[in-house]
Amino acid sequence: MEQNEFLDLAIACLAGAATDEERLMLEKMVVTDASKKALFNALAENWQADNSGENVSRAWEKVAARLEDSDLPRHKRFSAKNWLAAAMLVFCAGMGWMLITKRAGNQKEVESVSWTKVEAGNTVKDSVWLPDGTYVRLNKGAAITYPDNFAGTERQVRLTGEGYFEVSKNPVKPFLIHVGNAVVKVIGTAFNVRENRQDTTVMVAVMEGLVLFSDKTKNKTGSLLRAGYIGLLDRESIQVSQGNTTNYLSWYSNRLIFENLSLPEVSRQLEHLYGVNIIIKSKELKSLALTANINHGSFADVISKIAYSLDVHYRISNSGTVELFK
Repeated sequence: MEQNEFLDLAIACLAGAATDEERLMLEKMVVTDASKKALFNALAENWQADNSGENVSRAWEKVAARLEDSDLPRHKRFSAKNWLAAAMLVFCAGMGWMLITKRAGNQKEVESVSWTKVEAGNTVKDSVWLPDGTYVRLNKGAAITYPDNFAGTERQVRLTGEGYFEVSKNPVKPFLIHVGNAVVKVIGTAFNVRENRQDTTVMVAVMEGLVLFSDKTKNKTGSLLRAGYIGLLDRESIQVSQGNTTNYLSWYSNRLIFENLSLPEVSRQLEHLYGVNIIIKSKELKSLALTANINHGSFADVISKIAYSLDVHYRISNSGTVELFK
């Protein structure tokens, strides 16, 4: 991507005029390009300090107006965007020493931040509002650790177990959730995150917006997940699929809702929700579709109701594998 296009995205993001997709595009660029990351961080710091409140179009208009009024010969004029790019490069060079000298002070600030840990009991769920206005609902046995204020350029929290997030939007400070071997990075959206500590998998189901889902043990950018997509991180890779994300919040809503859903898809969702392995024994059963609204109870209760609705049989082996047959 050309420098001017990167500057367009950066300024639109800082001004709050970028779409969710543009913000995620910008994030992906700064993650993979160290020079762009440094440039954006310097611009963001200056933008916050200035807090002028000008929107993007007015900023461009002012630069363009100054160029049009200039007495420079036309063949020596830069475009407005070139002038801005040059100004930003000069600014970054000038900011370099200040950023270096501030680093020690910033480190002390980070060290002095106090952290809070909220734990849901094994039999109850819990809710918490974070300092930035983000809402988190914790499933039974889950816990979240967060700072008393989000200093720096990112908002970082640690999750164990399962939680539903409604992240407060802030284009300058992305929100990062460290969970198991995964990192979930967002700007503002609604999604469910679940860590399975038995098989070390992490699953993300996105209800609104976009998230960047990454494996922090591997040097890869990660996968962009849109609303209606589910990401599953295992030891090998991140698997992405599309589907109804409603049931991934069944622990929150206490309902499992299936609308003309194929039995293989029903089985896949139950595998994710209950951590079981389901085998459909015949092709005939794979063509069945389920429409049902079931209370989110134990797996034994749910599978018995589904089997009754579809007129199929099931058995659970000693290893926990579930077989469906006619």
